Amino acid sequence: MRKVVLSLLLLSAAGTARAADLDYDYLRGADYDPPPVATVDWSGVYVGGHGGYSEHSFSQKYAASAFATSFPTTTNYYIFDAPVSDRRASGPSYGVFAGYNLQFDEAVIGIEADFTHSESRTFARDFVGVTRIGFQSIYGTTRSGISDYGTVRARAGYAIGNALPFITAGVAIGQSILTHSLYLDQEPALPYQQRVTKRTVAGFAGGFGLDYAITPNIILRGEYQYINFENNSARFDQVSTIRGGAAVKF
Repeated sequence: MRKVVLSLLLLSAAGTARAADLDYDYLRGADYDPPPVATVDWSGVYVGGHGGYSEHSFSQKYAASAFATSFPTTTNYYIFDAPVSDRRASGPSYGVFAGYNLQFDEAVIGIEADFTHSESRTFARDFVGVTRIGFQSIYGTTRSGISDYGTVRARAGYAIGNALPFITAGVAIGQSILTHSLYLDQEPALPYQQRVTKRTVAGFAGGFGLDYAITPNIILRGEYQYINFENNSARFDQVSTIRGGAAVKF
């Protein structure tokens, strides 16, 4: 009997020693470090595409005057310079973008350029006038918009794991197309005269968004962008766009 008790005591002592060597107790469980949180290196070049929905807010404060100026006085008519309200149009937009980032700890700065084609580019307004010889009625329309434009913007963001919220600011350049059409009562379906003017316009671009890296090299994006094109023949065109995109980082 004494041999059995002695054997049990020896086994108990050996188990206690092994538990001490493992440096944990039976109530708490093992001590271990949690696995490291995955992080993304945002530095480098990236290229991608975007698509979304744009709304243009177009001021036509001087549209009637511009319409009258577009046609020489030898056409023998007067245009009534009546007040003209601002117009809005909206539609899909899409394009491409590319940029370069530098990361300092969690801070990320960079530069980005993009090109956008917008379908919401037409604005119209009717004007009424009379001819100099007699009182033949005439009317006209003016259509304008900016369908293709690009921006160059600085970016600043703060990395939070795989997410990068950011803000942008820079310049925008686009092509404005302005079309004035003159109609007579006798042929309302066909323009009597028409003038088309194309010019390059510039403005301010800014916005904010969120990039999310689903892998170290594949990035998804959600973004809001605002552009104000000024000095557009005494008018201005404001473009607000909500869009999503995807990019590959090299």
